[in-house]
Amino acid sequence: MKNKSENQFKREIFTQPKVLLECLEKYEEEKYRIIDETYDKFYQIHNQKVSKPIRKIVFIGIGTSYYAALIAYQYLNENTIKNRTQIDCEVQDAGELLYFQTFNQNDDDILLIFVSQSGESGEIIEILNKLEKNRFPYKNIWCITNTKGSTLDKTAFHTMYMFAGEEQSVTNKTYLCSLLVIYILALTIERSVTFTLSDITINNLMIDLQEEIKQIADAIQDIMDNWATLKVMLGNFLTLNSQKSSKGSTEKAVPPAFINYISRGTGLATTGQAALNTKEVAKVYSESISISMFRHGCIEIINQDYRAVIISNSPEDRNSVSKLIMNISRKWIGSNPGRVILITNSENQALSFEKDPNVLVFLHGIKNRFLCPIYEIVPIQAIFFTLAELRGNVPGVFKFSSKITK
Repeated sequence: MKNKSENQFKREIFTQPKVLLECLEKYEEEKYRIIDETYDKFYQIHNQKVSKPIRKIVFIGIGTSYYAALIAYQYLNENTIKNRTQIDCEVQDAGELLYFQTFNQNDDDILLIFVSQSGESGEIIEILNKLEKNRFPYKNIWCITNTKGSTLDKTAFHTMYMFAGEEQSVTNKTYLCSLLVIYILALTIERSVTFTLSDITINNLMIDLQEEIKQIADAIQDIMDNWATLKVMLGNFLTLNSQKSSKGSTEKAVPPAFINYISRGTGLATTGQAALNTKEVAKVYSESISISMFRHGCIEIINQDYRAVIISNSPEDRNSVSKLIMNISRKWIGSNPGRVILITNSENQALSFEKDPNVLVFLHGIKNRFLCPIYEIVPIQAIFFTLAELRGNVPGVFKFSSKITK
């Protein structure tokens, strides 16, 4: 049973390049029918005369779905401000929203977009029940899900599907597809608000997106093709040598007990998902934190056993990321520094750490920082898969939880 579960998780991971391309193909079908419908429905609720225009979009998710929605939060807030459309976007933890906030029939200027792979998460179903009781407008309930016919799908006025196929193990391909669909939705909403979507612009947008997703799928496939070699390299880099064996002075390599994931901007979607998956798969404590928050006191935890994964995907954060890595790997601890895995799309940044034995670099060529998280999580999948095996755990097997939390 354990081997079957492990193989299922690995099989699902290895389908990700193919599934990602298939998801995009679904949104290209019938001359972008789904995108046209999304545009029309948002335009309808934003411009209807019987109610106020949309002033706020709230993405609601939990766990993986919450982190994926951070991409829309980043994109829409940047672009609505830039275009002066006066629409705010926020992301809410479904569990917190359930207990501490509510919406009613007077909130017809708020669009709620639920994100749930299963469409059956307990907190989301309870929120939907409260919305019905409070007579919240049906047209203002949208969703992104992988499961047709789920409670969420049947309740929502508009659904955008992940098209990831069945997923039995810990979230992998559904996360990648949710990132893609959320980005497509954010693009569509922005252009619906600014009246800039036409047959020509949507065609150009999708051509650009097709090229970007093909590049990402190829980069992911490269990791799949080198999976076995990559795991050995990660195992050697991550293991600790500071602990002595009980039988003598011989050093015994052991896996780290803690992994820090650090970034800013869209990279925080990756670090949040990475920390969650590391706990689920490797059963290792992990934390996601922004670069600025980490600098305010958290640097005190660094020692020779410290291990961090740092994401850099934006020119704006390049200098601060590089400085932090140099402090961890060269400066703060002296002769026994911590170690950092850097995932970056900057060749210059990668070259600057090429000869540093305490920094392992994953360099990729994806320049669109709103799409970078689709790639960034994949080398991290190899990290927590490796950690699980080093600790004697079967990757992808739940001990106390299950695929759907109700």
